[in-house]
Order: sequence, then C-alpha cells, then structure tokens
Amino acid sequence: LTTLSIPSNCSIKRAAFRDNHLLTDLSFQSSIADMELEAFSYCDIREVAIPSGITAIPDYAFEMNKNLTSVIIPEGIETIGSYSFHSTNLSTVRFPSTLTRIKDHSFSTIDCYNLPLDLYFSSLVPPIVDDDAWYGIHKIFVPNGCLETYTSTTGWLSHYTSYMEEN
Repeated sequence: LTTLSIPSNCSIKRAAFRDNHLLTDLSFQSSIADMELEAFSYCDIREVAIPSGITAIPDYAFEMNKNLTSVIIPEGIETIGSYSFHSTNLSTVRFPSTLTRIKDHSFSTIDCYNLPLDLYFSSLVPPIVDDDAWYGIHKIFVPNGCLETYTSTTGWLSHYTSYMEEN
C-alpha cells in the first residue's frame, strides 16, 4: 500500500496504518470523524494536510515519518498530541489560531540539533506548550504586536529564544 485516500467521515483506529513503510502518499477526501493515536506512525508519508472534523492530532499520529516535509494544520485544531510529529523532516509549521496546547515532544527529533524548524503562530494568545515540545528551533514567528505577550508567558522564554513578529 503506497497511496491511501481516506473517505469522508471515517474513524481511523489506533495504529491502523502503523509500520506501513511503503505508504508515501496520504490524502483525505474531506473531514474525518476521529483519529486515534499512532494512526500513521512509522510510515514513509511525505506530506499531509490534516483534515477538518477533528480538534486534536493524537499522540504519536505521524511519529517517525522521516520523509515528512510538509504538514498543513487547519483551523479547528486545538491540541497537538505528544510525539505527533516526532522525528520527521519538517522545516516549517504554521499553527492555526484555534491552537491552545502543544504537548511534549510533538516536534522533537532524534537528530535534534541538525534540523532547523521555523514555527509560525497565528493566535493572539500563546498556546500552552509542554516541556520539550520541540528542538532545533531557529525562529518563532508570532502575530504582529504579540511579541511581548508570547515572551512574557510562563514557559516560553525558558525554552525558545529567537522570536520575530510577522508582518
């Protein structure tokens, strides 16, 4: 199975496609009803657009997809689970304004200091970020006028140092 198109309103069960190293192309026809943890971990997916219909990306959802270079996270996502994108090859991630929490190791990687990762936040209120949510950050972009809000929020300055306001 190298290509997979998930039909509308499906529920993706725990570890449904885990360890399918041949799976490189994943698409969703539209919204899904539910996605459980480890759904696509240890595959070889290259890019993914998270579908609407869910409010959380589950723990370990795309962990160890080492060729994953692109993810689109839509409005409506509130939580990104632990290790969701751990050990992928993402270089840029844009977060929706609805995001309220990023759990531990969501964007960390085994090769943690060789992967520059630029993060773009669109919410005026910084989400809660668990310890070690990511490594290898080069820049964090926040909405114009929100730099002080982000850098003064508990936990943000202790982990992340390069902030920029987006114009």
